[in-house]
Amino acid sequence: MDYLIMKKLALIALAAPVFAGTPEPVVTMPAPAPAAPCCAVELGVSGNMAAKDLFKQFPNKEVDTVGIDLTAVHSFTPKHAITFRIGAAQGDETEHADEARLKTYLRTVSIMPGYRFTQPVSEKTSLFCGVNAGLVNQHVHLKMLDTNADDSAWGWGATAEVGVRYQLCPCSEIFAAYQLSGNTVNNDFGHGLETHRQIHNGVRAGVSIKF
Repeated sequence: MDYLIMKKLALIALAAPVFAGTPEPVVTMPAPAPAAPCCAVELGVSGNMAAKDLFKQFPNKEVDTVGIDLTAVHSFTPKHAITFRIGAAQGDETEHADEARLKTYLRTVSIMPGYRFTQPVSEKTSLFCGVNAGLVNQHVHLKMLDTNADDSAWGWGATAEVGVRYQLCPCSEIFAAYQLSGNTVNNDFGHGLETHRQIHNGVRAGVSIKF
């Protein structure tokens, strides 16, 4: 009797793997690869309205400017990027004082690294904000009757912007933004004639090419 029981138990043990079936292999999904760094080049144009007088001695003498810039962008994640911008702007203003005609020419060149944050809101549209800070060279030329005066000086400058981008195709975008810019340049012409630190409100727009 014990022999028959032991024989049945042995048969059940041998048949168990057949009825249990082959165990399914465990499949593990690899972790998603991080987004590859992306580089882009932007060409921007801007119009800037002065919020302060150019000269301390001449009230109501704001000089508005138009500008152009070239910006290199390196995105190390889809939302975060570092930027490097080289820009130039110029403007002029004429003032009639009695019979004298005072003409002012303003030209600036800026070199500014920066940071940008981008937030997608749809498949092709995104919002962004950024800040750039660096060196600014400001050249001012004054002309009154037959008298000319020039001064060029360096200082610190910064630009903050917030705007929207729209993707035209996988490698190109257009953008538009409000920007606030300013610098600490002080042009000194002597005899107490010097410039204020400048602040401008403006609009910047352009195209971005990715590669």
